[in-house]
Amino acid sequence: MKALVLAASMLVACLCAPISAKAQEERSWRSEDGVFGLTIPEMWNAVEPPSPAPAVLLFLRSLQLGPAGPAQIVCSVEANDVESDLVFDRPQLNAMTEMAFEDFYEHETNPEIANTTINGVWVGGYEVAGMDDQLFERRFARMFVTQRSTTLRRHIIVCAVRTVRPASAIDYAAMRTFLASLQINSDTP
Repeated sequence: MKALVLAASMLVACLCAPISAKAQEERSWRSEDGVFGLTIPEMWNAVEPPSPAPAVLLFLRSLQLGPAGPAQIVCSVEANDVESDLVFDRPQLNAMTEMAFEDFYEHETNPEIANTTINGVWVGGYEVAGMDDQLFERRFARMFVTQRSTTLRRHIIVCAVRTVRPASAIDYAAMRTFLASLQINSDTP
């Protein structure tokens, strides 16, 4: 029943949008400290997170209509700081990311690991499918660690696509494009 209500509300939202509304174009976003950036797909909106969280740098929502029917997309870009008495080099930070990443996804069932390196920075990533509130859901995550002076910063990008029917690669294309747009400065420690 929840799935039917969500599908109906998503469809109404799509159909009730003003016809004269100008489509939002793809746009770039950079973290405040300039360490990394992403390209926000068209029709995705930056909004306030559902509950205030100081660690949230960017919160995105979108409703799209794909082969699986209406799809709700939600993404959160977060940064968590920890003070350290030590300064680490990039290989040490990459090793820390790898260890932290294993703990990060251990609660997931059968994640598809999608690790990569961007400008020398190791980025842990995964995708996992599941069900939530009778909706089909696929979650995507990326994580990496940087350091500025004595502050270690764990960057986390978590996104979810929820659909009323099982989705295909076409339904996830915008999400994968968004995550693939991650750019990290080459001089990032």
